[in-house]
Amino acid sequence: ETREGYTKQIPTLSILKSNQLRPIRFILSIQASSENDRLQYSKQLATSFVQSLSKEDKIGLHIYGRDTYFLNLNLDKAQALEKIDSISQGTGNRTNYALNFLLSQLREDELPNLLFVISTDKEVEIDDPIANVIKKSRNLKFPIHMLALSERKYINLSDYSGGEFYPIEKNTSIAAMQSHLYSFRKTPPIIEYKSPFA
Repeated sequence: ETREGYTKQIPTLSILKSNQLRPIRFILSIQASSENDRLQYSKQLATSFVQSLSKEDKIGLHIYGRDTYFLNLNLDKAQALEKIDSISQGTGNRTNYALNFLLSQLREDELPNLLFVISTDKEVEIDDPIANVIKKSRNLKFPIHMLALSERKYINLSDYSGGEFYPIEKNTSIAAMQSHLYSFRKTPPIIEYKSPFA
């Protein structure tokens, strides 16, 4: 332990673990494809992901195409599933632009636990520089977790922001995302010790 420039060793400590799970609040950002089969696949993936949640969890939905957005940060599981089912086809795939918009809407004192992005389309048009998104993500300390095609842009978005990348081509990616989500449900352990400065 360090206090006022002095460091002392702690001889013994206890790690107190709890078996309790806590509710989580996260954002699911979904790219609305102009191709119906890709859109249906995105909706299927999002539905599968949301169905694993508990009734205490809260979900923010962010739907994007080229220039259309819907943002709601406090949906329960049933409301989120209903909104996902009603997503209609969009146009374009400006992921960086969409995430810039999303991150600019979030307040640091109200940040959800996690951000997951589902994108089934390739990058099809000119987009914002990736540096703008990464800067905002790092300033908020809010990693971007991507479920997308294995393209450099999407891998970099997750990697540079400190998030995880899940290749959409792998059948195990949704299960891996759910496992990641579950790890945030666990109540963090507490370290208990007697201060050597006491």
